[in-house]
Amino acid sequence: MEQIRKLAKNPELVKQVFEEASREQKKLIPKLEAEQKRLFKDNQSKSEEIRRSKIPVRGLVDAIGTNGRSAAIGARLAELEGIVARIERRVAEIEAELTSLREHSVDPDDIAKKLAEFEGVWEVMWPSERSELIHQVMEAATCDGDGKVKIAFRIYEPRQT
Repeated sequence: MEQIRKLAKNPELVKQVFEEASREQKKLIPKLEAEQKRLFKDNQSKSEEIRRSKIPVRGLVDAIGTNGRSAAIGARLAELEGIVARIERRVAEIEAELTSLREHSVDPDDIAKKLAEFEGVWEVMWPSERSELIHQVMEAATCDGDGKVKIAFRIYEPRQT
């Protein structure tokens, strides 16, 4: 906790955090755009497969009746519709995230303020929540021969669907 307090008061460290956050934000936008483009293509492909499948299915199901083939066709259509729904949800998430990234740039003053306010958040967290947070953000901790501890934080990438 003491290190976070020092970080919030050290302009050089705040600047470094700001620069790293800005770099990550700039790298994230093209990754999200690429994922969005891929999902649009997947969505078009799956939607086209659904469209092609539904045309013959209407008459085919009536002609075949209730044998296993019609059930398999129905199951495939349900699977495709589920995939399309998941793709559409993820596309909406990406659009919201891109909008937020484009509209809200990283601000060094805001970083310093949030770091300074973190102590209050930390104080109300349960020990299990604190532990989980540390495990989520820390990549590794090393100690040199002089007793100095160096902490490496995780860099998060956008999730792929």
